[in-house]
Amino acid sequence: MRAERAGGMVEEPMPSPAHREVTMDKTHLIDITARRASESAGGRELTPGDVGRVLETLFGTVEHPGTVAEALKSDETVSLGSFGSFHSADGTAAFRPGKALSEYLHGQVG
Repeated sequence: MRAERAGGMVEEPMPSPAHREVTMDKTHLIDITARRASESAGGRELTPGDVGRVLETLFGTVEHPGTVAEALKSDETVSLGSFGSFHSADGTAAFRPGKALSEYLHGQVG
C-alpha cells in the first residue's frame, strides 16, 4: 500500500486480515484519561476539561502551537522516557516508540 507523505510517496505495510483499524478520537482519549487519572489519584478528581487543557497545551490547536510543536520547531527532541520520543525530520514531526511501548505492542509485557 502506498501513501503520500511530505516529500513523496512511501510504502506502508499492508494490515493483516485479522487486523482492523480502530481510531480513538480526542474526546474518547480525554474521557478515558480523566477517568483513569481520577481512579489512580486516590479519589482526587481530574475532569475531562482538565485533561483537555493539558492535551491542548502539549500538542496545541490550530490557532496555538503546543509545547511539543514549539520544541520540535526549535530542533529539540521531546523524550517521554520509555514511551518514546518526538523529533523533527526534515521539517516533519516524527515519533519513535520507546522500548517499553514496543514491548507492550508486541505482547512481550502487560
